[in-house]
Amino acid sequence: MPDTHEFIPETALSKIGEGSLEARKRGLVAIDSSVRKFIQSLNSNSITPEERDSMLNNTVKTFLEFVKYKFLDQPDPNLRIGGLMAMACTALSLEKYLLDFCEKFIKLVILSFYDQDNKVRYYSCEALYNIVKKCKVESISCISEIFDGICKLTCDIDEDVKYASQILNRLLCDTILEFEDVPLDLITDILANRILVLNPQIRQLIVIIQHFILLKENNFIIEIDMLEYLPKVFLGIANMLTDNNNKILYRDVRSSAEMCLNDFLIKFKKKYSKSNMIKEDFFKIILLNCKRSEHVIKLLNIVWIREICAIQPQIIHFKGFFLLMDFIISQLSDPSEELNKIATEANHLLYRNVSEVKSISYIEKILKVLVDKLVDTQNEQVILSILDWFSLILQICPEKMDPMSETLSKSVIQCFKHPQSQMIMESTLRTTFLLISLGDSHLELLAGDLLNLFKTEKKLLEDSGREIVLNLCKQLGFERFYTIITNSMKLSTEAQEFRTELLTPEKSNLSEQLLEIWSHNLSSALSFSLFIEKYDLAQDLLQKISGMNLKLDLLVKLDQIVQLMDTHIYSRLRLHLLKPDVYPSLLNTLLGNSD
Repeated sequence: MPDTHEFIPETALSKIGEGSLEARKRGLVAIDSSVRKFIQSLNSNSITPEERDSMLNNTVKTFLEFVKYKFLDQPDPNLRIGGLMAMACTALSLEKYLLDFCEKFIKLVILSFYDQDNKVRYYSCEALYNIVKKCKVESISCISEIFDGICKLTCDIDEDVKYASQILNRLLCDTILEFEDVPLDLITDILANRILVLNPQIRQLIVIIQHFILLKENNFIIEIDMLEYLPKVFLGIANMLTDNNNKILYRDVRSSAEMCLNDFLIKFKKKYSKSNMIKEDFFKIILLNCKRSEHVIKLLNIVWIREICAIQPQIIHFKGFFLLMDFIISQLSDPSEELNKIATEANHLLYRNVSEVKSISYIEKILKVLVDKLVDTQNEQVILSILDWFSLILQICPEKMDPMSETLSKSVIQCFKHPQSQMIMESTLRTTFLLISLGDSHLELLAGDLLNLFKTEKKLLEDSGREIVLNLCKQLGFERFYTIITNSMKLSTEAQEFRTELLTPEKSNLSEQLLEIWSHNLSSALSFSLFIEKYDLAQDLLQKISGMNLKLDLLVKLDQIVQLMDTHIYSRLRLHLLKPDVYPSLLNTLLGNSD
């Protein structure tokens, strides 16, 4: 390595390495003069452009190698500072020719960001500032290295170095504004890759840059839309809200993150309140964030979701909508009054949207979410909301409910376990009636589920059974309800023990009471009288039926009674047929029915 270089006169070589500021200035003036003379000589000589470029390339290359060897790699910090000053001075003196060497200058200066001496770090920041200011557009190729360097200096223990890094950061932001073709993909990728760091100073830096670009997006030479890049940084900025450290710096980070997200939300509402469709990738980010359990994150999510529900009614057709509903319903039981209130508003907005368009997608997934929530909760507001959703879906698309009818029936009937709430009772009955309106098979399903509920919940049967049954009967009609109950009792295996007891003398009074209850329905009364071996009564009932104008419904029920004769339930009756002299009324009844 030679001892001198044509950019650095021998007189300047010692001066820029001195600690005296005046000596350094004289050395830098000499370097500036030498560089300009060299450029002037290149332009005045009668050489081809290719030869000129080759000479310039070689000279700059050897200069950078010389500075690194002679100054930057030396143990004396004054020499390292002198080398940085020499590089900055040379870069400025090269003027337009610097553009071709900008990247090399920047990368060599950035190495000094990691110097152990705080003065060297300060002057390296100053040198980079001067170089980037001279070639703003070209410096963007090194933006990742520059940003890493700024992050490093932002955390520096020396306050002067920190301040210098802030000045450099402002220059970087201003540089971004001047681009005709802003590389926002690159910039947001750089921010996104570093946004999850825990250091509060770096977090603050990232949020400041992101917020700056967002607020200045209208100042760019070309039109940009930062909302396009929000999915890349949303989770990271949101994560900054969760740090509970009360030190001032941490509070500043939380405040900056909150302001940034609020401004994003304002722009979001302006853009998507028109005909613009929300991007599904951002919707997925919101859903991903919904898995978080921190209160501040849940509050952030529900605020954004409420706005989405308000301005994007088509959200009900998104593939992940059922997950969104899962989150909203979950927040209805949150102890936070603020969160609960916003969740209620979001739920009402969704309900209104579905009611107006009378359509909703992915019904099975939505119903599964609602059923699971209903099973797991005791919260009145949640139960009422879920029952309202059941009722709405049953009204707008009843034909799609069959696949879930069995599960839906069980979950709705379980809501009768809350008799203390009149509102839940009314909502449960309303949903039950809508389910029954789907057909008799659903009524049978509900009746069976109701009997099972009463079987397991003895106290519910004693305290509220009468009210539940009366309400069902008022809506359905006593005849229809008790016919279904009768069939359930006659055929279900769970009622076998009860049926056996009805034939004992001890339960004769109960048998009489049941017979009286079912006497309003001739087919039920006939079937039950045969079962409890009241054959004379059965004959009388059959004679009464024979004198009636028989309709198809009654004929079908009589046919069902005939078919029941072959089941184990009527095994005693079949044995009695072997004794026609003892049970003449039985034979007459069956012969009459067979006619």
